[in-house]
Amino acid sequence: MKLANKLYYIPGLIVALFAGYAVFYTTLNNAYQYGSTFYDSAEFATIIWRSGLKLYMGPVFGGYIYTTHASTINYIPSLFSYLWTGDRLNYYALVYALVYAAMMITAYILLLPLLPRWWGACFAALGTAALFCGQIIFDGSWEMRSDFMSPLFMMLAFRAWQLRRYRMAALWFTLNNMVREDLGIMILVPVILLTAIQYYHLRLSNPALAKEKLRWGIGIAVLCLVWELVTIYIQKHYFQLYDLLQDQYYDRDHPFAHLSWELIEDRLFYLLNHAAGIWLPLFMVGVAALLFCDWEMLVGALAFMPYITGMFFSKSEMSAQFGSYKAFLFPLCVMWPAIIACGKPIHLQRHYALIQAVVLICGLAYIKPWFPDAAMHRWLPQPLTANAQVYRDFGEKQLAEEGAMNDSTRATHAILALYPYQFQESGKSWILGVQPQDFDKVDTLIWFENDREQSLVDKVLKAGEFDIKAIPDTKIRVAHRRVASGN
Repeated sequence: MKLANKLYYIPGLIVALFAGYAVFYTTLNNAYQYGSTFYDSAEFATIIWRSGLKLYMGPVFGGYIYTTHASTINYIPSLFSYLWTGDRLNYYALVYALVYAAMMITAYILLLPLLPRWWGACFAALGTAALFCGQIIFDGSWEMRSDFMSPLFMMLAFRAWQLRRYRMAALWFTLNNMVREDLGIMILVPVILLTAIQYYHLRLSNPALAKEKLRWGIGIAVLCLVWELVTIYIQKHYFQLYDLLQDQYYDRDHPFAHLSWELIEDRLFYLLNHAAGIWLPLFMVGVAALLFCDWEMLVGALAFMPYITGMFFSKSEMSAQFGSYKAFLFPLCVMWPAIIACGKPIHLQRHYALIQAVVLICGLAYIKPWFPDAAMHRWLPQPLTANAQVYRDFGEKQLAEEGAMNDSTRATHAILALYPYQFQESGKSWILGVQPQDFDKVDTLIWFENDREQSLVDKVLKAGEFDIKAIPDTKIRVAHRRVASGN
């Protein structure tokens, strides 16, 4: 019997291994085949790589991650990076492969008890695969940030809470708080709501359990608040903070000046037509909760309403559309029916299995005929990814010869993301900062062919005479300004 129980985990391990494999190559393909983004991906690739006590982001970023986020969870992979003898990008890819694989294993463990025996194992494996292929994960996994460690810790925390393993829940909540300085506040809504609902339902039938829930709920809420206050204090007193709120979300003097009815309509249109896999699962959790008068499950639909509202009305279009990693909190909501089912009687678990299946299917609502090709281009090693050593050789040997550290050399975002230690701070090295009147000051230009700044590269090249060479077996292109004869 014990052997049979262990065998039930095999389908989940297979799905998790596939997810890890897919994310590993998504990360490397992003870097070598398509050109990873300068911010986000590249920042987090550097802070998990021997970044020291202040989590230094590398010379091209010119600072520490604390200036934007107190992401102390990154101390863990940064510590292990000192033992890694391989390449930095392979380590970065491995870390996030493990994060996503762990998230899938956790989802599988949540789903496994909902149906009996091998039916349960098949349902759990299919459900875990649906979660991984859902829009929230598929979109978010293109930008590898530590934010996606949060749903892993939150799922583990609320599962432990439901099973009355409160000390373990406190540990997972603490790790979740370490992901970002604002997660202590974000997690308060589901913690407080769930505690209040469970206390109300149990106060007459089981007063001892009701007091237990209330006591631990208050304790965890205090833990999150104290963590938040300490983190803000450390940031404010020891780091020169970048005003992220002002720059990307809300103007301090006129917070809603950017809003118009036309803008709101455009954002709603986008969400309805292009992001159904993000909002529909959350909506279905709420519908099911109201249909069955299940107030514990309603918490999953309301858990992050302050975050949803704040993102939707912000200045950032990507935030309003919950694009890329911006939906990173929502896997918790998607898995909420299975979380609430933890510790419930068997007949109720079957009821939650049906709801959970519907919610997971809703996460696939975005899938269209293009999806298989898009997934294969992400998840399988692409031709240029196989040439990673050529990219490394260019960074280690040729970039020094190209004079990457002087003021007349400029590069595009994909080059800076790939070589964050070989260039000056972005203000002096990024092509995006060069004004048309200064094009003649660029003597060396390095770019990733057909990346997002290709049009700007073309303008610089047209403004002078350059000798262009392609680095064989890569997308790297290097242009040197011709020296006028007689000079």
